[in-house]
Amino acid sequence: MAIENWQKETRDGIWKAVRADSFFLGLGGTQYDFSGKGLLKKLEIKPAHCPVLAIGPAGGRLMTIGRKAVDTDAYRIAVQVATAVDVGECEAIVLEFCRVLEDYWPALALVRGGRLYEIEVTELDYSLHPSDKEPRPLWSAEFILVCKYRTRS
Repeated sequence: MAIENWQKETRDGIWKAVRADSFFLGLGGTQYDFSGKGLLKKLEIKPAHCPVLAIGPAGGRLMTIGRKAVDTDAYRIAVQVATAVDVGECEAIVLEFCRVLEDYWPALALVRGGRLYEIEVTELDYSLHPSDKEPRPLWSAEFILVCKYRTRS
């Protein structure tokens, strides 16, 4: 008996959309199937790795069990982007990422048996990462995708 992992299914669906999109196909760079606070420091990202795109779990809210149970779950996905060009390129990559989610929504909505009904982009922050070792600083963006699901069909 296989265990249903709709959280991984959601991340995989997002990656499938990103990897099928012409903008991201032409972008090059480095992709990580995980993310988390401080990713850039942990991996010591260098300009040669850029642009960087990382996607991974950030947390969630599973269904409530009981008489007053709500019929929705939420799963939070962390996304990080890093670039060595400038903040404008970083912003453009974030906007393109959001466009991809919108363009591929019909396929993404099929996740978890068609129960994914909304993806909200929240907590967008941009940061500058100067380096003593590199001639150019890195710009990064971190944001959260809040994926919302109906728990009952």
